[in-house]
Amino acid sequence: MVVMFSLRGCPWCDALRREHFAGLIAAQQQLGILAVEVDMTDSRAFASPQQVPTPASLRADSPRDLSRHYRVRLAPTVLFLGPQGEVADRLVGYGSPDFFGAYLEQRIAQARSALQASQRTPTQ
Repeated sequence: MVVMFSLRGCPWCDALRREHFAGLIAAQQQLGILAVEVDMTDSRAFASPQQVPTPASLRADSPRDLSRHYRVRLAPTVLFLGPQGEVADRLVGYGSPDFFGAYLEQRIAQARSALQASQRTPTQ
């Protein structure tokens, strides 16, 4: 799961959404991921599990709760989460628009590798 934490009125969030994240959401089935965006200050309860599907173990009631759970303090922040809600990688800010698409692709690949490696490691 790829989650973009944003703020209303944030020009960097708007640029990231427009230039990269909207395309990621559109291609999520092809990429084999789930991509969602949440406003990190929104305290309204999620209307349904389909609004922002989160692992049940998180028990986040709102986007703000989700932001607090993951200690997201800056917008935009993109988290790459595993099936149990574990953070496989984190990308904070939007400093290089020309290369950000490549960063996203690279981080998705790294997150997949990290999650696969953690699943192969026996629990002690």
